[in-house]
Amino acid sequence: LLTQNFCWLVLSVTVAAAQPLPKIELHPVFSKLQIERPVWMSEAPDGSGRMFIVYQDGKIMIVRKGSDGSDAKEFLNIENRDPHFQNEDGLMSIAFHPGFKTNGLFYIYYNQKNPAGQHKEPQNYPYRSVISEFKVSASDPDKADMSSERILLQVQQPFWNHKGGELAFGPDGYLYLGLGDGGEGDDPFGNGQSTATLLAKMLRIDVNTRSMTGAGKHRHELPYGIPKDNPFVKEKDMGDRGAQKEIYAYGFRNPWRYSWDRQTGDLWVGDVGQDLWEEVDLVTKGGDYGWPFCYYDNVQKKLVLAPEYGGDGGKAVGVCAQKLPPVAAFPAHWAPNDMKIYKAKAFPTAYQGGAFIAFHGSWNRAPAAQDGFNVVFQPLRDGKANGNYVVFADGFAGTNKASGKAVFRPTGLAISPDGALYISDDVKGRIWKETYQGPA
Repeated sequence: LLTQNFCWLVLSVTVAAAQPLPKIELHPVFSKLQIERPVWMSEAPDGSGRMFIVYQDGKIMIVRKGSDGSDAKEFLNIENRDPHFQNEDGLMSIAFHPGFKTNGLFYIYYNQKNPAGQHKEPQNYPYRSVISEFKVSASDPDKADMSSERILLQVQQPFWNHKGGELAFGPDGYLYLGLGDGGEGDDPFGNGQSTATLLAKMLRIDVNTRSMTGAGKHRHELPYGIPKDNPFVKEKDMGDRGAQKEIYAYGFRNPWRYSWDRQTGDLWVGDVGQDLWEEVDLVTKGGDYGWPFCYYDNVQKKLVLAPEYGGDGGKAVGVCAQKLPPVAAFPAHWAPNDMKIYKAKAFPTAYQGGAFIAFHGSWNRAPAAQDGFNVVFQPLRDGKANGNYVVFADGFAGTNKASGKAVFRPTGLAISPDGALYISDDVKGRIWKETYQGPA
C-alpha cells in the first residue's frame, strides 16, 4: 500500500527456503521539488551527491541527496525549444561522460518539430530526435554552458510516438542510444527490419573520436566516431540506402530504457510491446529481435510470425526462428518506463541478481481492467530469467486505475552508489527512496 507519507511493501513471494521476504519501506524525498513529468534520474558520477532530475518539458534540476528539495537548482533549460509537443516526446535523458569529473561533458536526448517546408525529402518527416553534447559551466558546476552545445546526431521521425528515450555510456566507454520504430502502429515503414535506418535500433557511437563517411564529393567527417567492431562497420557506404554503421542491434519496437550488468557486461533492454506482451531482452551485438515480423507468444514461449507478415495467429514461425526472443515478458500495456539491473547489497539477497522495472500503467486495456502502475523485480541469471517476476512496490495508482485517474504513475528509477533505489512519479513529480534494515 502506498501513501503520501511512506510505503509498506508487502511482498507475497518466497525465497528458496520458503521464508517470506522482509518488508521494505518507501519514503518520499525532495518533497519541496514537485514538478510534473520527471522522466529520468541519475546521480552525478563525481562524488558530489547531486541528483540530476530530467523533466519532459525540457528542464534538468539538481538536488542534493538528503535535502528536502528546497535547494534545487536549474541546471539546464530548453523549454523554449518546445521538445514536449506530444505525449511521448520531450527531453528524455542525460548521460555523463566517463570523464565527467574532470572534463564536465554530458549528453542529452530531446525531440523537435521540423520547421515547415524543411522536412527531410522524400519522406517529408515532421519531427526529429536530437543528441547533443554540452559542457558544465566553467564558473558554476551547477549550471550547463548552453553555448557549448555540439549536436552529434539528428534522426528524422515520421510520427510523434515510439521515440525510445535513453542515452547511456556502456562499460566499453561508448555512448548507446535506444530509438523506437518511428511510431504509429505495426511499424508501417518496416523500420525494425531495415538496417538502412536508425529507427527501431540500439545505436553505439564513440564521442571521443571522429569517423569519415560517404564517398567522393559526399565524403565528410561525422561529429562522432563509429566503433570499429560495430556489426555493420564494414558495409559499403551507400548513404540512406545502405546499412547504417551506428547500429548495434535491431528489430525493436520501442526500447525505452535499458541497463547494464556491470559485473558481466550484459546489456538488458525493456522493449514496449504492442498488444500482447511487454518484453525484456538480452541485447547482443548484431542481434535481430524480430519486430515487426515477429511477436512473442508467452504461452508457447516463442516468437511467432505476425499476421501482417503471413502469420496464422500463433502457429506459424517462419523467419522468426532466426530472431532473438525476449528473456522475460509482462502483461500488455503495462508500459515499462524504466529498468535498472541491481547488484548492490542494500536489499536482501533475493533482490541482488536481477532487474527492477517501473511500469507506468495502462490506459488502453479495456474492456479488461487497467493495470500496471507498479515496480516489479525480475530475477536474472546467466543471461536468462531466473524465476517469475514479483511485485516489489504497488498501490501507486490508488483505488481508481481508470485512464487518467491514477494518483501516481512510476516512471523513473535510479540507483545511487550506496545501493539505494529511487522511484519517481510523473503525475505529481513525487520521488521516493527505499529503506531497508534487517538481515540480508
